[in-house]
Amino acid sequence: MSSVDNKTQLSNDISIDLSENRIKLILFSAVFCMFVLGFSMFKLLPMQAAIQDYFNIEVSDYGYLNTAQNWFVILFTVPVGFLIRKIPCKWSMALSFVLLLGGSIIQVFTSNYILFVIGRMLEGGGYGFMAIIAYSLTANLVKQKRIGFWMSLLLTVGMLGQVIHTNVASWIMIVKGYSFQYVFTIIIILQVVCLVVWLISVPSKLKVSGIASSQKPTREQTLNVYKNSSNWLVAIALIFFNIAIVSFSAYVIQYLIIRGMHPEQAAVTYGYTSLIGIVSMLVFGWLSDKFKTKRKLAILSFFSGILALLLLIYVPIGSIIIYVIVFGTLPRSVAGMSSASATDIAEVPSDIPIVNSFRNTVSQLGAVIGGIILGYVIQYFGYEVAIYMLCVEMAIGGVCWIFAKRIP
Repeated sequence: MSSVDNKTQLSNDISIDLSENRIKLILFSAVFCMFVLGFSMFKLLPMQAAIQDYFNIEVSDYGYLNTAQNWFVILFTVPVGFLIRKIPCKWSMALSFVLLLGGSIIQVFTSNYILFVIGRMLEGGGYGFMAIIAYSLTANLVKQKRIGFWMSLLLTVGMLGQVIHTNVASWIMIVKGYSFQYVFTIIIILQVVCLVVWLISVPSKLKVSGIASSQKPTREQTLNVYKNSSNWLVAIALIFFNIAIVSFSAYVIQYLIIRGMHPEQAAVTYGYTSLIGIVSMLVFGWLSDKFKTKRKLAILSFFSGILALLLLIYVPIGSIIIYVIVFGTLPRSVAGMSSASATDIAEVPSDIPIVNSFRNTVSQLGAVIGGIILGYVIQYFGYEVAIYMLCVEMAIGGVCWIFAKRIP
């Protein structure tokens, strides 16, 4: 399982033993964290109409909420990348849960829209923090020839959480008549369980660079992270991917309803894209390891994503399953390949969290701006104009990956 022997040398020269079983337990905990992150990150998906009615807001105002989770990430992700190299994983992850739970609790109890947005911002900071820890630690615990599969696995379990949440939350709200606050409370309970599992599983002195902890980066190596053109291109491409796939996902269910689909059916139907995506992303991760390429798969995903977006407009609503299959299958390697590329960009394993934090900061900054603009475009020009705009963005993202030649 591990890429070196089980004796882990920490940067402060204190040794700890990591058996194969302990490594597996740590990896399970990281996977479970990403599963819970799926519920937290995508919890707004089936709730747009309920939240707009509760707070009496327009779709443009909802755009601010839809991007609020990115704001904290933009401000603090780069410092977090350096911080988690120094603080043991057990306690840095606990800190991320403080933000996650704090923001979630605010959203359950407030009736003020501004406080609700602030709660979402804190929650987003928590799961952004969590993702950097989980990805960076996993990258340093697994064999590098399997990095594509493992990064894709972390993403797919998050999508599994999204699928479960989208379907169950819609059923709870539409069929059972409970409020979105009730659903949020269930997610808080799941977050607490995840925190307990992490605290039990992870050794107190293990740092995010894992088995390579003794390899301290030089100042020059760390600076090279910010000078690397491929790093910038991957991050910029991820901006467009986040807008077109993540930010727009909050509006797709409503668009399906506008096109004539029943609200409950719309949520379930869109949920199938993620269900199919779970398998697709694992396959892409396996392919990237087998054929030793990340760049070609990412390019394919960006340009095939244009086709998927156009199908959303032109496929008759009765045949929307065509869109579901294409969207769920083809544009699904980008996030996994972006995460896996950290091992190509970082010159030493200890710089992997710096690469991850840099990528998150740049991509989230663009996603915030683009996500807010997207809300206004939908409100004033309609969904179809917004979709054409997203097609252009996906094309630009594909071009970025064409020139990111440091990534194999």
